[in-house]
Amino acid sequence: MLTKSIGTLSADIYNVLTDNNDYRHDTVEEATVFAERLIHQYDKAVGNETRTREDKVLYATDIGKPCVRQTYYSMTASDEAEPIQGHARYKFLYGDLIEEITLELAKAAGHMVSNEQTRYILERNGWQIRGRCDAIIDGHMCDVKSASKYAFNKYSKEGISEHNDTFGYREQLLFYTLMALENEDIKDTHVGSFFVFVSKELGHIVCVKNDLNRVEFYDTLDYKIETLDTALADEVAPARVANPTEDHSYGNTRLGVTCSYCPFKVKCWPELRAFAYAHGPVFMPEVVKEPPKVPEIDLQK
Repeated sequence: MLTKSIGTLSADIYNVLTDNNDYRHDTVEEATVFAERLIHQYDKAVGNETRTREDKVLYATDIGKPCVRQTYYSMTASDEAEPIQGHARYKFLYGDLIEEITLELAKAAGHMVSNEQTRYILERNGWQIRGRCDAIIDGHMCDVKSASKYAFNKYSKEGISEHNDTFGYREQLLFYTLMALENEDIKDTHVGSFFVFVSKELGHIVCVKNDLNRVEFYDTLDYKIETLDTALADEVAPARVANPTEDHSYGNTRLGVTCSYCPFKVKCWPELRAFAYAHGPVFMPEVVKEPPKVPEIDLQK
């Protein structure tokens, strides 16, 4: 069989679903392995397990988050985080299922998929960084992410960079890549890493190369560790990294995307209020004039 390339992944997956060949699992054992992975994601979602934060431990998802204050609160005030709503948990669940199905279709299409959910650990400056990758596809570290139509179009057209990486995806993926190289799970030192974005609405798939380099990665990681060490020793939260923007209609201020998704935004902004606009909730640290005909959201619920 010819070796497949990551560049044809989306087309090859579509072919599995349309070319009239039979790609069903050959054995019960193969089908059972796949079914168990799907069941694991379901059980994880409905099990409502809580994860206790250990001292001096960062998760791979923490590395690139732009606000160190959020990570600090997750370590010192986890009980004050906003509970995850049912609709959000459902969204995370089908995102996890999309990931599993995408990887299974990649295998059916003849791509080499390995190291699924491999756990990597990095010891650095007295801290331990932990994370589990999605998979290595055709020799490249890959992170499969379900995306809204807006996010999918944005990353498809612009790529993913410092300017549009709202949640620190690039650092997380490069962590897995560097650890895989160190462990020789990836042997080609010139290999790239890719995001496999899947549009939740339309089923489109695109592979986007990660443009972050290892110097930027370690600079970000060391800064975060140093800032957390100082904050934890002084018991003073790090400064906010993002300022609210002005709402020119009424002189109010509103939080940006990163802060709006933060589970500690109410703790961070004690006077925060929220209003249910048609396009979604808007969080306002300062309200000079209440927006007319827009219902307020009770943030205490």
